[in-house]
Amino acid sequence: MSRITVTLLTLACFFGARPQVQGKAADAYLVFYATHGGKTGHVGLAVDVNRVRITDCAACPSGVRYDTVRTGELAYFDLWPAEEDYSYSFFFGEVPAQYYRLPTSSAAAPITVRRLLQEGLPHAMKNAVDGLARLPTSPTQDAELIAFMQRLIDEGRPFNLYNFNCSDFVSAGLDRVLPERPAAEERVLASMATTPNRLWKAVATQTSVTILKDPGTKADGRFNSQRIFSSLQTQNDEN
Repeated sequence: MSRITVTLLTLACFFGARPQVQGKAADAYLVFYATHGGKTGHVGLAVDVNRVRITDCAACPSGVRYDTVRTGELAYFDLWPAEEDYSYSFFFGEVPAQYYRLPTSSAAAPITVRRLLQEGLPHAMKNAVDGLARLPTSPTQDAELIAFMQRLIDEGRPFNLYNFNCSDFVSAGLDRVLPERPAAEERVLASMATTPNRLWKAVATQTSVTILKDPGTKADGRFNSQRIFSSLQTQNDEN
């Protein structure tokens, strides 16, 4: 028996013993609220929660077929400063962070694409998202991304406007599934920072991404003009 024949038989036995796996439906989502008209803006990351369905399959080598199926539910992750008080520490240091993974329990209402488009975030923004982008992934990537985001939460890193804000938190996850790292920094006061509007623009322009809701010109503004200077102007008008 030749070496080639032995190799072919070995491969046939290996693949014949493996259960047949069908279905690759999976996605991640960039959830976006624009920095616009004095509003800070926000981004979060949602990931498909998939289930493995096991069925009998007479035609499958092992007699069993494993299907990865989409549940329609999402695991949602985001980061906020515990208090957005615009103190010296907020701009030039670190403040305690508040991390969220939703839903918080199996009894809580599920997070879905429709819910994000129609109602927004249950723990913070009560209005529909300004933008929603779908990123193609695999079930394996989804599981790894959920585990990665949970590890970031467990680390409990404090909020830092310039080094670790909500956009940095989400960008760390996006780096694991996007073919191109999103370049999303802009000048905020005297330093560079990753911002919601710039992150949306960097992700939305990638060819693999599908836009489910387009924020339009709301995403065009700079953080300084739309959040900081706009808020100062509003305060002056009120005074």
